[in-house]
Amino acid sequence: MTAPFERAYGEALSHHRAGRLAEADRLYVQALALKPDLVEAHNNRGAIRQMAGDWAGALSCYDMAIRLRPDYAESLANRGNVLIQLRRYDQSLASFNRALALTPDRASALNGRAGVLFKLKRFEDALAAYSQLRAADPANPYALGGMLIAAMNLCDWQTVERIAPDVKRGIASGTAVVASFPFLGFSDDKALQLKCAQNAIAELGLAAVPPLWRSERYTHDRIRLGYISSDFCQHPVPLLIARLIESHDRSRFEVLGFSTGLNDNSPIRGRIEKAFDRFQDVQGQSPAAIAQMLRQQEVDILVDLTGHTEGDHFEILNMRPCPIQVNWLGYPGTSGASSLDYILADATVAPFDHQPFFSEQIVQLPDCYFPTSYGPLPPVPSRAEAGLPPKGFVFASFNNSWKITRPMFEVWMRLLAAVPGTVLWLLDSSSGFRDTLKREAQARGIAPERLVFAPRLSPDANLARLALADLVLDTSPYNGHMTSSDTLWAGVPLVSLAGKAFAGRVAMSQLLAIGMGELVTHDPAAYEALALKLARDPALLNAVRDKLARGSDMAPLFDTGRMVQSVESAFATMLEIHNKGEAPRGFRVGDR
Repeated sequence: MTAPFERAYGEALSHHRAGRLAEADRLYVQALALKPDLVEAHNNRGAIRQMAGDWAGALSCYDMAIRLRPDYAESLANRGNVLIQLRRYDQSLASFNRALALTPDRASALNGRAGVLFKLKRFEDALAAYSQLRAADPANPYALGGMLIAAMNLCDWQTVERIAPDVKRGIASGTAVVASFPFLGFSDDKALQLKCAQNAIAELGLAAVPPLWRSERYTHDRIRLGYISSDFCQHPVPLLIARLIESHDRSRFEVLGFSTGLNDNSPIRGRIEKAFDRFQDVQGQSPAAIAQMLRQQEVDILVDLTGHTEGDHFEILNMRPCPIQVNWLGYPGTSGASSLDYILADATVAPFDHQPFFSEQIVQLPDCYFPTSYGPLPPVPSRAEAGLPPKGFVFASFNNSWKITRPMFEVWMRLLAAVPGTVLWLLDSSSGFRDTLKREAQARGIAPERLVFAPRLSPDANLARLALADLVLDTSPYNGHMTSSDTLWAGVPLVSLAGKAFAGRVAMSQLLAIGMGELVTHDPAAYEALALKLARDPALLNAVRDKLARGSDMAPLFDTGRMVQSVESAFATMLEIHNKGEAPRGFRVGDR
């Protein structure tokens, strides 16, 4: 090796370790010009691009390293993680398998393989893989959390209950044991949810950096409002918020969109791009570059629509590019991050006496915080087309499988036992999920064929078939959110059990905003009794359905104009507080 190579590569490593990534990358290029077959340099350049979110660039670097050294397990594992981001899951699994064939106990590859099995909805395999990771690396926090989430998706309640004490102890001790989002379906302990979110923020290791916005006062003719999301694709967030974005008062607001996720070229992606005054696809740019862009464009209020879901923006928010930063919609709970000033909520999902469990200041909209964006209902399919038996009362719950708990399922089985000829219509998740619930039903004396599993369909097709349900049964401690609003728009009565925390109170908020508060219950016994009463009394159920049909069109839940006015009033009040030099504080829209 020549002295110039040694100098360039040594300095590159030094800059890389110190976090000076641009300079490190430049020096790696110099080193590779002198020694093109240095696989470590190609791998390290891939890591730099991976940190910046440049998935294609990272993949190219890892592929080069593997071409030069096919048995380089580190690049194989890194490549698997990048392929997850590109949603090329089968290729990712193959890459992790190659890495593990070379180094069977490599924790990063074990974790990655388990994660991609989860993405492929192979939950039984994912549970086994996370168990293997925990055996190989007992201190690995991702193993326990992965086991929990996989078991929840399978409705493997025995495993959930067995590891629950360890999960709770880990969170309470400050360990990022489990991702914040699925934890909301595991526990509605508000203090533990806040701690879980705070642990996730701490795990990111975000450095204390000088804020990009340094108290400058902007003098815009209109409030410059930015929305940032990793989900501007076929996802509930744009489906719910598109009409609100389109309806903002352009005489008062300039509305910018920033997309950090993949462009799937779906119809909703096309619609959301057109909804903004300016839409900017920043996927693949580094958090620092995106933060600088937000600062340079002088965004007054930045609304984060992602929270603790995939593709979060906490590194961007930590740089404080905007004077006011708001948590809304994508994550139904507190972020636990000091970088977010407010959370848009309502008096039902986040009463002011819940403020101690939020890192943000609570802003209550006057109705439901949840926007909707529905059009005319599509034609309803036949029961046969939907896979339902030709006759019989249909209980339904189309919530994700990880929201179904043992106590809730036991109520559902008692309802089937009490009302002969009924079926329970569930959204399918995986073969493991189906097999588990059939066993659980049979153990409770219910024939497995009385569980009907519905395949996942497009949003419109799903909305159409919902009308075939007679009564929808909500889940708790995590309610249906878009699932519940879909149900109500389709005109189907929904019985909900209100929880203690935000995610378990959304359906109650929606029902109150449509004038159907009588369908909200507050304990499992009341929930079961109300569902049974409605199933046994056709006249009462028809009266509820008629009331729902009469009130839905004008109800606040479906009134986009009313929602726009409330949201814009909230944003204007936030800016007014800011312009007075006051710290963010909670308030209810309409109160003065």
